[in-house]
Amino acid sequence: MTEQEERIWAEIQKKKQAETREKILGIMAQCLLMFTVGIFIFSPCQQLIMRFIGGKNSDRWYNLSKDIREYQDMIQKVNYLAVFTAVLCYIYFIYRIIASRGKPHPPMKERLCRLSPLFLFWAFAILIPVVTVIRGHNEYDLTGHPYMFESIYSYMLYPTCYFFCGAMIWQSRSKKSLIYLLLFSSMPLNIISLYDEWVKPVEIYLGRGVAAVFHNSNHYGYYLAITIIAGGLMAVYEKRLWLKAVSAVSAVIATMVLIINNTLGAYIAVAFAFFLFIIYSFFISKQYRWQSLAVMGVFLLITFFMSFRYNTVMSSFVVLFHDVGKIASDPLEADSAGSSRWKLWKGTVKNIHESPWTGFGVEGLLNTHYVGTPHNEVLQYMEFFGIPAALLYVAACASVLLIVLKNCKSMDYTTMICFFVSIGYLTSSMFGVAIYYTTPYIYIFLGLTYAEHLHRGFTAADEMQKSTTAG
Repeated sequence: MTEQEERIWAEIQKKKQAETREKILGIMAQCLLMFTVGIFIFSPCQQLIMRFIGGKNSDRWYNLSKDIREYQDMIQKVNYLAVFTAVLCYIYFIYRIIASRGKPHPPMKERLCRLSPLFLFWAFAILIPVVTVIRGHNEYDLTGHPYMFESIYSYMLYPTCYFFCGAMIWQSRSKKSLIYLLLFSSMPLNIISLYDEWVKPVEIYLGRGVAAVFHNSNHYGYYLAITIIAGGLMAVYEKRLWLKAVSAVSAVIATMVLIINNTLGAYIAVAFAFFLFIIYSFFISKQYRWQSLAVMGVFLLITFFMSFRYNTVMSSFVVLFHDVGKIASDPLEADSAGSSRWKLWKGTVKNIHESPWTGFGVEGLLNTHYVGTPHNEVLQYMEFFGIPAALLYVAACASVLLIVLKNCKSMDYTTMICFFVSIGYLTSSMFGVAIYYTTPYIYIFLGLTYAEHLHRGFTAADEMQKSTTAG
């Protein structure tokens, strides 16, 4: 070989080594991401297994407090893993940006728009310690409330770690695997819940109401909502018959439990997500329009037949309409409306003027004005960290949903399932609380929703590089 040929050969080998190294790093990152996100999605089933294995004391209240501590400890370990994984993936993410530095890129404005959800979530996370320092931390800011178990570090971790981990999982088969992990791992909890209700009480189900391994029936309701939406939509899109059947069965069982569970906010969230899916199917994904109607039909049919035995959803809607009337007639005296949610919402809005920019800290209104968590996540962030933080949270979530909605015609079906799951959770969060073992679900599914769009930014640079080279 001549000297020029040797130099060209060396450059080719160097390029191949760089591509191999990047491929290996990518595979390792995906494996670690799948494990981290997967172990959180699996965590309720893992808690169920741990309770079956562990012995029980005769004192119910001792068992309940023990289970709460063990669940908190388990999720804390998962959070540590999420931080470790996110740090490594941020390094890999930066490496990919540096590696693509010499390639042609879309215009800067387009790249910034593509990364806007990441910037907004990071701004939300950074603002939390800033307002805490300005205001001064309260008794729960640094350690978290003993029951909710969320400190300022938790609220910083969710958008910077769980959202980012979800956003780095862009392959359709990976997202599909995580959706099926949710469906398969939820079935034991839901089946045992039906056994607990219809056959014999299960000792390890100690939470308030129909709660499975969760501390409260409302928390279980959030989990049931995302399971029903994921199962119902996967039953529409799945091609393999046995997996389609498993998805449908999972959604049906979870719906039956939700009727017994009687969390109206979660029920409204599922109905709203299915309604939007019908609209999406009739205008965008037209080949699935009849299947979308079938999903909603089955959901309503189960509600109808279950209502002969459980007058939960129907009576809750009657109470809801009655409460709306009370609020409309005299909003100042309707404190009992919405299971006293109106009182909490009113108390939050009434007192926020005292600290609109920095909030009151984690559970800050509880000891100062005897106003508990407002059962509305936007109001919760406003109470804890101020109005700007709440607006950043809303803007970050909205940016993900709007980006995907704008490009929905070209999005993979797994992305759209994650999109509707996110819609469902966000709807239920308007009537619920952020709590340590359910809050990461919205950040994970928002990340999975955003992942395809984020990844296209890198593939676009690669395609431009290939076309430039070919030219």
